[in-house]
Amino acid sequence: MKKYKTLIFLMNFILGRPPKIGEIKSVCNRIKKQYFLQLNTKDIFLDRVKLFLHILIFPFKFSFNLNKSKAKIFIYDIEKKDIRKRFVQYYRQKEGQNLDLKDIEIFRSNEFYYNDISVKTIFFLIKIWVIFLGCSFFSFFDRTSCSYLWLLCVLNNIANAIFTNKGVSELYFSYLYNIQSYFSVLLISNILENQIYLISGNSMLYTINRYTSAEKCNFILCSKYQEEEANNFINLHWIKVKSIKLWGLDGASFYEDLKPQNFLYDVGIYSSVSWARVDGVWRANDIKAIKNYKYIKNERYANFLKILDEIIELKKKTGIKVKFYLHPFERYLYKVHKIKPPYFSILVKEGIAVDFKDDNSIKKMYEAKVGVTLCSTIIFDRLHYGLEGFIYAEWPQHKMFNPKFMGKYQANIFYNFDELQAKIKKAL
Repeated sequence: MKKYKTLIFLMNFILGRPPKIGEIKSVCNRIKKQYFLQLNTKDIFLDRVKLFLHILIFPFKFSFNLNKSKAKIFIYDIEKKDIRKRFVQYYRQKEGQNLDLKDIEIFRSNEFYYNDISVKTIFFLIKIWVIFLGCSFFSFFDRTSCSYLWLLCVLNNIANAIFTNKGVSELYFSYLYNIQSYFSVLLISNILENQIYLISGNSMLYTINRYTSAEKCNFILCSKYQEEEANNFINLHWIKVKSIKLWGLDGASFYEDLKPQNFLYDVGIYSSVSWARVDGVWRANDIKAIKNYKYIKNERYANFLKILDEIIELKKKTGIKVKFYLHPFERYLYKVHKIKPPYFSILVKEGIAVDFKDDNSIKKMYEAKVGVTLCSTIIFDRLHYGLEGFIYAEWPQHKMFNPKFMGKYQANIFYNFDELQAKIKKAL
């Protein structure tokens, strides 16, 4: 393989064997989604220099930032500390395990913990560090247009796993789509004996996680919908894991208080904020450009407006009650920058309810009998709870899902806008 020679080099030495085809494919699929950049020669060289220097000083950084921990369970998480702790505690307790929050520690790639230090663990970590240092030097000869700086995070994660190995019985890794999280899992599971659990998250597996080769790890699914996908991918040998089981939606604290109620609206429209995304896909950061609606000329936003038109037409014909649920980014844009969506005047004119004060659409899931979206994953959250919902299948950029792997949930896909009206009528 001509690309990613640095990663092949590293996997050979850490795993003690050549990486398997499935392992390589699963790694490359995640890199392409995150770190494959059109770097010029200068950018590539600077990227490699930064990697080498960071790994060179790693022993000093690690030594002076160690924290003692008595936790039995460690979770690798980028940001949702309390939510992730409660998620693991909630479902472990449902399985009969008495687990206190103080037994769970969250670590990030810039935090270091230990529960026991021995000569053996020190020398083992030194060995790993030397391999990474050699890898960072080798990267100078790798001209792949890809940043490798994330390998420092992987080294940090391995160091945490080694220095907490004696007292920690379980390791959990969230953000499985993230290359630094997944690559850490791949390496750690082959050098340590901990029980390692991969948390799928609530999104569709197909987008990135359909290729997951971690034969010594346990895979936790977070949505009933994912069971259909996982069964298909296991049969295709795209997913190879030690075991697989369904827990429930990630972020249990958001969902555990949800109670069925009488529907207040017939249809709920869930925004995917395509008007404030580059090409309708990648969230824009230029607030001034967003305020001037510079990103609205994209096919996804045009399709969203067609969906809105269909529901407005149905509302006029049948008198259904409709509510529009804003995306969290839209609520942020209004709250902080007083920017309203470009379609807001349409909602007001057509008598469609919308509330900028709502904190979380998830908490309002039982308000609407039927949910409709261009591509918001909340539709799959609704399906998990047995609530009806429909999502559009034919948008032009990278696909989040593939209908042929969706099993019974194919019925929740609509391929054209005329079909949407028929599906809504049937569901109501």
